[in-house]
Amino acid sequence: MHWNKERRRQEPIPWAQLPAWHATVASLEPIIANGKRIGTRPGIRGDYQLFVLLTGLRRMDAATVRWEHVDLDEGLLHRPNPKGGTDRAFTIPLSSECVVLLERRKAENRVSFTEGDAGWVFPTRALKAKACPLCASLGRSAHEAGAVVHLVEGKQQRIDKDTGKATRILPSPHRLRDTYTSALVEVGGISPFVIDVLTNHRPPRGSVTAGYIDLSIEHLSECQERVTQFLLAKMAPPPEKTKKPNRKRATERHLVAVP
Repeated sequence: MHWNKERRRQEPIPWAQLPAWHATVASLEPIIANGKRIGTRPGIRGDYQLFVLLTGLRRMDAATVRWEHVDLDEGLLHRPNPKGGTDRAFTIPLSSECVVLLERRKAENRVSFTEGDAGWVFPTRALKAKACPLCASLGRSAHEAGAVVHLVEGKQQRIDKDTGKATRILPSPHRLRDTYTSALVEVGGISPFVIDVLTNHRPPRGSVTAGYIDLSIEHLSECQERVTQFLLAKMAPPPEKTKKPNRKRATERHLVAVP
């Protein structure tokens, strides 16, 4: 019997759908102070979605980012215990847009959590006491009810008040990772080795060349910036179409009756 090769399902968000996705993200949990919304920026969950798209991190790897692993001055992010364990720890550069996003989070977290964000970049409040393997792997205690913890669930749903039925309003965060990887390819001029580093993938098995390549952080930063600018352009709303004047009617208006 011959078995077909198993392939991982990949579902990047189509480019034409990114503006609508971004509009939804921008509406998620805005920052409220004294009963008023601060600006038109997304809140914590919205920034989390943008962060996943612009870094390509796996959903829980992004949700558990802590401030001690972020260097805003140098524009670097360290992940000490990603998928695969501490042996796969890695550091990636952040684009200028990501740095702005994180600076915004640092400031606005102080508004949302007056007692502090407990060191989490994307904090939330635990609804109940619960053991957390991710926190345990970082040497932290289990979640306690009411405590400030990291985001746990990345998917966004809207509950119908009449039926109680939940409807997903955003795709799975893993689709954002697929979208980021697609952008790395489509932007052009980025080598497969850079793509492997930025997505924390192992090089192809048996690749001798990969063992001789030492990519500089400057080159990785340049590639990261290019990908971010590519994605920002794709998220921008399409220009409004202006109606062209009806040439036939315009001609008729200028017709002069000849006796």
